[in-house]
Amino acid sequence: MSQFDNDSTKFMKYNANLNNYYYFTGGLSIEDINKLTKQLYDELSNNQKNESNISKNESNQSDQPISSTISEKLMEGNVSGIIDKTYRDSKIHWLPKNDAWNWLYAKIGTFAYKANETMWQFDISFMNENIQYTEYEASYSGKYDWHLDFGPGVTSLRKIAIVVQLSDPADYEGGNLQFYTNRHITDAPKEQGTVICFPTYFLHRVSPLTKGKRRSLVLWVSGNPFR
Repeated sequence: MSQFDNDSTKFMKYNANLNNYYYFTGGLSIEDINKLTKQLYDELSNNQKNESNISKNESNQSDQPISSTISEKLMEGNVSGIIDKTYRDSKIHWLPKNDAWNWLYAKIGTFAYKANETMWQFDISFMNENIQYTEYEASYSGKYDWHLDFGPGVTSLRKIAIVVQLSDPADYEGGNLQFYTNRHITDAPKEQGTVICFPTYFLHRVSPLTKGKRRSLVLWVSGNPFR
């Protein structure tokens, strides 16, 4: 007896859209972005009061000193532990799962859950990796060439990738998050605060920066391996 004998639509339970992405305009507010920037600055400065405390006068000025300090303390982006700047040239820092960052994990995770319910209905159950803060700068033509976000080991559990646009698009040129699907290249939205969710099997890249600096967050939501 065939498994289809009683129900010919057995494997058509969901009306999922498996070849598209989902985004939330203004997912993070300017206040959220300023908060995480200051928090990251404090963390990278080892919470030394003499380094991390900013006077009221300074806080009303340009945030360039904070941005420069953050950039100086980041590590080189790598691919499976290998640094290859012809393929990926970026600076990163991993945000730990702790009380200080719980607000950010919770907020981003909520967007991923909503996107999954709307688009894919994947079997997701946890966020077992830390948020990656990433910078790309035009001074070194920052980029990340075409790649997928899942593979062997722990990455085989990744289902949904999340990218948060932290920079004002007027502050940089190039640096487009792009997807290659159905033989077409699609640019993801660049508006500051936009939260973009997509399946980890999407071929995607960050095109080379030609001006300024692009800042973003990346996180993955995981579950049982695709099957």
